[in-house]
Amino acid sequence: MQDKAVGGELYKYLRHQHKKYKKCYGKNDYRGVIPSRIDIDERPSIVDNHTRIGDWEIDLVIGKGHKGGFATLADRKSRLYLVLPITNKTAQTANDAITKLLTPLKHWVKTLTFDNGREFSWHEKLADRLECGTYFAKPYHSWERGLNENHNGFC
Repeated sequence: MQDKAVGGELYKYLRHQHKKYKKCYGKNDYRGVIPSRIDIDERPSIVDNHTRIGDWEIDLVIGKGHKGGFATLADRKSRLYLVLPITNKTAQTANDAITKLLTPLKHWVKTLTFDNGREFSWHEKLADRLECGTYFAKPYHSWERGLNENHNGFC
């Protein structure tokens, strides 16, 4: 900074030219917002008790190089774990995989709990098709869907 203070021009060749870092408070999230998102706090209290079959935790696990992955579903009571390979992480692919896995079990599906990935933005279509409630965990609170996250560690 002394060079700049005495009128020199060497600072101009520095990467940031000694500019102060500007913190980005209150920036908008440009990834998009999930429409009609219902928070996990609004989920029925019976789900937290693990006493009924049909409360599912859902996640997508993406493989190395983003070349595919798995849709993973875990029932909180029975601990039934369903996995289906997927080709990409789009909302349509995720919706198709979840529908394929849960349609045969439709009358046992009560709630679906997701993380906040954009791949679950079609949750309303799933809710209509499976006649169940859909809920989203808080951002960066993966432990709110702990059964599924622990299972994904074994995939």
